[in-house]
Amino acid sequence: MGRTKGKRLRQAVGIFVSICLAVGIYVPSADAAEAAAAPKVVKAQMINSTDMELYWDQEVTGAGEEANFSITVDGKEDKIYSYTWPEYNYSETGIVYYNSYSLENPDALDAPKTSIRLTDEIADLENLPEIKVTIAGGKIKNAAGTYAEEQTVTVDRYEPFYTQEITLDCGVKILGSKNARADAMTKAEEMMEVILANEEIAKRMGEYGCMLGIYGEGEIAFDIPEHRFTYDESGLYVEGFGGTQLASIKDANVLRLTTGDYTTGYVDESVLTHEFAHTIKNYGLTEAQQQKVETVYNSAIASGKWANSYAGSNSDEYFATISAMWFNAMNDTEDGQWDGVRGPINTREELKAYDNAAYELLSEIYVSDQYLPEPWQNGSVPNNYEYTGTGTDVGGETDDSPYQRIASKASGTSYDSCIEVNSGLQTEGATVDIWWNFDENASLGWLFEKADGNYYKIKFYDSGLVLTPSGGSKEEGAAITIGKDTGADSQLWQVKKTSGDYALILNKASGLALSIQGDAVTEGNLIVQTAYTGEGSDYQQWKIYDASTKAVFTPEEAAEADKKALNDAITAAKALKEADYTADSWKKFSEALMAAQAVADKTDAAQEEVDAAAKELADAQAALVKAGSTDQPGGSTDQPGGNTDQPGGSTDQPGGSTDQPGGNADQPGANAAVKVSSVKFSAKTYKVLAGKKLDLSKKVTVSPSNAANKALKWAVSNTKYATVSAKGVVSAKAAGAGKTVTVTAAATDGSG
Repeated sequence: MGRTKGKRLRQAVGIFVSICLAVGIYVPSADAAEAAAAPKVVKAQMINSTDMELYWDQEVTGAGEEANFSITVDGKEDKIYSYTWPEYNYSETGIVYYNSYSLENPDALDAPKTSIRLTDEIADLENLPEIKVTIAGGKIKNAAGTYAEEQTVTVDRYEPFYTQEITLDCGVKILGSKNARADAMTKAEEMMEVILANEEIAKRMGEYGCMLGIYGEGEIAFDIPEHRFTYDESGLYVEGFGGTQLASIKDANVLRLTTGDYTTGYVDESVLTHEFAHTIKNYGLTEAQQQKVETVYNSAIASGKWANSYAGSNSDEYFATISAMWFNAMNDTEDGQWDGVRGPINTREELKAYDNAAYELLSEIYVSDQYLPEPWQNGSVPNNYEYTGTGTDVGGETDDSPYQRIASKASGTSYDSCIEVNSGLQTEGATVDIWWNFDENASLGWLFEKADGNYYKIKFYDSGLVLTPSGGSKEEGAAITIGKDTGADSQLWQVKKTSGDYALILNKASGLALSIQGDAVTEGNLIVQTAYTGEGSDYQQWKIYDASTKAVFTPEEAAEADKKALNDAITAAKALKEADYTADSWKKFSEALMAAQAVADKTDAAQEEVDAAAKELADAQAALVKAGSTDQPGGSTDQPGGNTDQPGGSTDQPGGSTDQPGGNADQPGANAAVKVSSVKFSAKTYKVLAGKKLDLSKKVTVSPSNAANKALKWAVSNTKYATVSAKGVVSAKAAGAGKTVTVTAAATDGSG
């Protein structure tokens, strides 16, 4: 779709590896006690011909799920809008719940609301029909766990989101929310007249009904109705979107506000220029011009230009970024190095010297003697690094490390979406998700380290942490995280080639395949493990390629294990008769035989695994006890009270201790102390008011129930916002208001 993606700043809320679990702790910024009263909708209104808002009296969960709402218009059912774009594996449903806030003042929470888009438009907003929304009871709850009762609300008011409008001569409209500053509207008009000075392009934009939407203080980019249903909490810092019929922009960036309580986060970059360029590319250019953008971009990339930069990520960002450079409204790096987003090039003249084909392309699209008005006038953006090269001696540093990218087959060839760790966090328990491959450096790369057999440890960047299902889970749907390398089977993966350049990535412990949650290539969707058949779905197939050379990764095939000794042992074991031995000893022997047969049947069993199975079977067979015999394996008993030569010691008198197989835990064959297999919280997120405490030890379950040592080690991701005691009591600090931290609980018995 060509909208700005950018780097994210996200808090990891999630799940940790092996016998360790992380849970998100959210500290509400309101001082009121957590509401115990049932939540309800207190205001309902239409904001345009299709979109309505339902305002809740408190924060809730479940209020963004389509199944919890039904709508009638004049007594007839009206469906909630939905849309799919198969070409980009994109889908959108017209319902979202969120509680927006201003980044400048995160304590100033807006009222939490559910936005719903109707399939059919309301023709007369001044004389609304009877619109009723029924909210299902027992589905939506507040932080205290109190569920909303069934409620039917009437949407009987119209409060338009846009209250300001300017129409350019070409027909392109500038729309402003009630919070957008009036001077930002007029300044945007001045800027758009320059950007659309090419009359042919301006005419096409007007014919397509293109618009610019401006929002103001106390609002976020996702409040724009046209972008609301793409809400993503990780993008709250964004100051505009582009590529769609309506591009959006924050008024503070239009006015370049840099001082006071309300400012732009992009002091030296015109977000309007960048985002509206996305819309120009999709609506203002002819097909021939669009194809020329692709050709110029591909040529630049092939020649090594724009590597490790935002412009180099794809043709959409290439066009938007060089457009900002054309108007001298783009920042650069102070040292002239490419940092994954920016580099030494940020002016029209530097663009001409570095990528002349790009300069010539834009000369056909924009008017050469036009520059933006104040406060974005020519020369107002600092040129930190003066580029004077010829266009061939500066290029982004490509990564020459051995790191791999893991790209989804479902994302296609033109829009790589890759496996990454949430926000690039190098912390145990960080969740793994799908994200747009916006640059080619190794900061989101993976190292495939060969393990035994046909398996690999998949290590994240240079952290040493490895890919693993949360808690070492074997369950389908378990989220994938990164964690400390323990050598567990749950941290080993087989790369199984399918067709073309793609492969399945299979977990050794569970046999399940890496997959995108929900079978949707949506940025931020978690990576999970799921069952597969055949080659698996496109959401389970991955192209693994070198971050530098783009060469496709080829897994090493281990030599087939020698199973002759194991198979001979199995044949001999099967000749034994159960009736000849005691029930207890035969039970252990039978289990070892079954395990050995399973290894023998595995086509990818490692030699070490085969040898271990053979030894375990031999040991179990040696420990068999003849039925009716007083003889014990490993020694002889002469007389009661006599000398008993047993492993571990001697028994001199009846009643003395006999250290035998099956005896105390210190002897061969003894019952080992039961270790922890899982740690689970009752929820993924808890809310704690600033200055209050929450005892998480009462909300965690340690399994199995007969584990010998259930003690947990507690830790918190950011002690600036919250602390956790050795007993699991979380204390929220005032500085954590509106923040989310991750608390981890890890077993201390050595199980992981």
